[in-house]
Formats: sequence, structure tokens, C-alpha cells
Amino acid sequence: MKKIAILTRRAGYNMGTSLQAVAMSVFIDKAGFPNRIINYDEYSGHLLWQIKPRVNKIIYFAMNLCPWFSKLVLGKKFLMLQRAQEQMNRFHEFEQMFMPLTDKKYTSYRALERDFNNYDACICGSDQIWSPYFYDSAFLLSFINKGSKCRKIAYAPSMGITDASMLPPEQIDLMKQFDSISCREYEASAIVEKVTGKNVPTVLDPTLMVEPKVWNQMADKAKLDISKQKYILTYFLHTDYYKDVIPNDFIKKLKAITKLPVYNISLFNLENRVNADRDFNTVGPLEFLALVRDAEWICTNSFHCCIFSYIFKRRFFVFERYMKDGNVGGNQNSRVHNLLKLFDLEQCLTQPKDEPNVLQKFDFNSRKALVDEYQAKSLDFLKVSLS
Repeated sequence: MKKIAILTRRAGYNMGTSLQAVAMSVFIDKAGFPNRIINYDEYSGHLLWQIKPRVNKIIYFAMNLCPWFSKLVLGKKFLMLQRAQEQMNRFHEFEQMFMPLTDKKYTSYRALERDFNNYDACICGSDQIWSPYFYDSAFLLSFINKGSKCRKIAYAPSMGITDASMLPPEQIDLMKQFDSISCREYEASAIVEKVTGKNVPTVLDPTLMVEPKVWNQMADKAKLDISKQKYILTYFLHTDYYKDVIPNDFIKKLKAITKLPVYNISLFNLENRVNADRDFNTVGPLEFLALVRDAEWICTNSFHCCIFSYIFKRRFFVFERYMKDGNVGGNQNSRVHNLLKLFDLEQCLTQPKDEPNVLQKFDFNSRKALVDEYQAKSLDFLKVSLS
């Protein structure tokens, strides 16, 4: 049996990041290749990110030990930190349930180099592991030595850019060392082909390579009390790096038209100011799946929320995200555009000033044959790369 390792982004408490990591493992396993996800601490090289978890651990320990005193000292921050702790626990539970992580946690290239060069293959992907904004050479398998028996494979990495000049020379050199490369977006495939001279097919995000029934089974495990009420779901990823705003006016109009309450999913580590009737601020990936699956309407700027809206056949509106510096090459909208084009759901792309069109048709099956074809090509790329 071949020894297969996966290196992907899974930290950071992000719904899409966690779900795509599980999808990578499930997809590769179903293709006939049992695997382990490398328990890599991508923040280990950053001093601030080393200190912050230790400080938080002390704070949470004190909160649990003396809640009344902590509440007195921390004031309003106590409830915020309490919610953050509960949400982080949901993510940790999800990892324990569904991710076949290596027993050992890796914090250095030397340790990675020592343990994985004797594997048959190491697969990096998907998500934005190749974005120059979050560059980490480990996600380009820099720890696999030249001449090693371990094949270097990239499955569906994303860059979030449209200009090859934004790639650092070191990243290009590492790309050239891969045995097989595929990318998630057409633009990324074209860029990598240009700078490496390799054939780089475009493949599907791993979440689309997992059967809907698997996601349904996960959603059934969610710890939720929503009393089977119909609702509009909102989920927005927003940070100080972006100049876009939450489309509250659009959401308000949609609520007025549909007469439905607004349920919002928020993450403790991302700014999210939605005028919602109910805020789900302690939920994890399982609850995210359930809330998307059971929504009547969805408003989002999340790539993976779009994917799961499609998987669960939920009507959705997607909004673009723009960098504050106005750098078009740094925006992440191309991946959403590609996705909507593939699904033939380009009408879902929405501007904040638009009027909600609740009468438009959503045909989730019009491109089924094309999606099936892409699934077959994506599976073929994986099998050929591992043969």
C-alpha cells in the first residue's frame, strides 16, 4: 500500500478551509489511496502567532477556573472570549471526528524533511495555499528533496491572483520541481503553465469531489436548534484588508420581500456586522453545513459557501470582495466567477445596490453533465499522478 500524505491549509478557524481539508482526504481515500493529513502548524514560524495561543490558553484557563472574577475584570470581553472558546472547540471537535491527522505535530521544515521523504507521494492543495499574500514554502513541498522517491503533486491549489508578476522567484522555482500540477482556477493554471512550462489542467475543488450524501450525513451531526423555521442565511468573510462592506440594505430588502428572518453565521476572528435576527457565533463546520442546507435564501461573499449552496441546491446571492489598495490582481473574485460559469449560475453574482430578484430561476442541474465531466477529469488527474 502506498504511503500518501496531504499538506493543506486547515488552521485559522475558517469554515471553507476546514471543509476542503476533509474533502481532500475523503476524495483521495475514495479514489483508492488511504492517506494522512500532515498536522502542520503553519503559524509556527511567526513569533506573534506562537505567543498569542499561549496567552489565550492562560486567559481561557483563568476564565474557566474563576468565571465570576474573570467576568468582573474583563467586562464585556468576557462573553466575547467565551463565545470564541466555544467556537474554537467546535472546530477542534470537527478535526478529531473527520481529519486523519498525523499523530505528530510539525513546526519545522527539518522535521517535515525527516519524516516525509520516504513517502510515495505528498499532495498539496487545495485552497489558497499558493497565494503570494500567504506565502509559505512548505505548501510548495520545499521539504521534499530533489531525487527523493516521494512524488510532489499539487491538486487544485489556488492563488487568488491574475498576474504572474506577483509571484516571488522562489515560489516559481519550487513549482518547477513538481511531478504533477493542477490548479483550481483557469487563471491560476495559465499562470503556472507560463512560469513553469508544464501542462497544468484545471480541476475541481475537492469539496465538489465528495458525494452530497457525505455532506448531508455530516450536517445531520450538527448541534443546532432552529425548529425547522424558514430563514435567510448570511455568511460574510470580511477583514481590514478589504474595502467592501456588508450589503445590509440588500439583505433588508430581501427580508422585506420574503418575510423571512435573517440568520447570520459569524466567526470570532473576522469582522462581520450583519443586521440579523439571530447570530450563530459559536458554530463550527458541521453547523455551517446544516445552516446552508436548510436555508431558503443565502447571501454570501464566500467561495465555499457558494459551493455548498450549489451542492445542497439552495438559492443564493454572492457578492464580490475587493482589496483596499485597489489591486485587481490581488482580488479573489476570479475563483467565484469561474465557479458560477461552471454551474451556469452567473445571475447569482450580485451588487450591493441591486434589487433582490426572488423570481429568477435557479437550475442546479443545467450543467450536471459538464460538472460530471470535470469530476471525471479531476479524478483521472489524481490517479495518473499517483500511478
